[in-house]
Amino acid sequence: SSISTTHSNIKHQSIGVGLPALVNTNSISIYPNPATTNLTIHQSGNLAINSVHIYNVLGENVMEIPRFAQNDKVVDVSGLKAGVYFVEVKTKNGIERQKFIKL
Repeated sequence: SSISTTHSNIKHQSIGVGLPALVNTNSISIYPNPATTNLTIHQSGNLAINSVHIYNVLGENVMEIPRFAQNDKVVDVSGLKAGVYFVEVKTKNGIERQKFIKL
């Protein structure tokens, strides 16, 4: 995978599962990581989150969370098998993906 950086704190990166990502490194945080039952998605800006998708390491969409406007969204991940997952967050400014571990 290759990483190239533009002048505006936005990076294009491949996260290893064939899903290219547009990453804004300051807007989204997820915790706790690793997670057991719940995962909180926090967005630090004033943007509404259009959608959240969770992908497994094979790139399969295993969960979709609809649009929400609040800064924090708690997602029940207790039904996911233990392993590595990627959270994809879409806003009007683009897409951010972050890795998390489900215990």
